[in-house]
Amino acid sequence: EAREQIQKLAENLEDANTRLRELDRQKSEFLSMAAHQLRTPLTSIKGYASLMLEGSYGELPQKVNTVLETIFSSSARMVDTVSDFLNVSRIEQGKM
Repeated sequence: EAREQIQKLAENLEDANTRLRELDRQKSEFLSMAAHQLRTPLTSIKGYASLMLEGSYGELPQKVNTVLETIFSSSARMVDTVSDFLNVSRIEQGKM
């Protein structure tokens, strides 16, 4: 009786561990995919803001430059955050 209960508990624990490993794999896969999908448009926003600030599209009013500086710095922070997510995902998948 006790041995059967222990065996059943061990089986339940193994099933739970299997489910947890699968959920962890799915979470890592999602983080990686989401980070890649976010990084591409953010990099474009950051790049175009930088080009505009550098005068590549002509001289802009100071008010516009101020807004572009905010766009550039915010997008740079977001790119860094997304890169951190990617690094965590890679570490969890054993790729770093």
